[in-house]
Amino acid sequence: MMWNTVLTSAAAFSLRKLLLDYAAKRRIRVYANEGDTENEASLSFPIQLTAEFLAKAEFDFDEYEGPTLFIREEQNYTELAVHYGDLLREFWGNAPPITIPENDCVPCSRRAGGAPPRG
Repeated sequence: MMWNTVLTSAAAFSLRKLLLDYAAKRRIRVYANEGDTENEASLSFPIQLTAEFLAKAEFDFDEYEGPTLFIREEQNYTELAVHYGDLLREFWGNAPPITIPENDCVPCSRRAGGAPPRG
């Protein structure tokens, strides 16, 4: 599910806050297909954003980039998506809550839940 589908209106502020809170607690995975870091680290996209980053990140809807998560002067990511299965499990499923293992900004593993579809 692309964030720009869900998070473009001012009325969606609470939803953005809720999703970021769940992501920071490693309850849902958030992916980015573009971005950069302060130290110009070489990243291979798409990546799963870390809970540490998500706990500190601010959200903005940039006119040209669309939904953007960023920490000023450090890093920013665009072309955001959340893992659909995580949303179903956390908000509509009967399964007990889980904690998702942390990835340190590494490419998404197609074997472990896979990257969100582009589009």
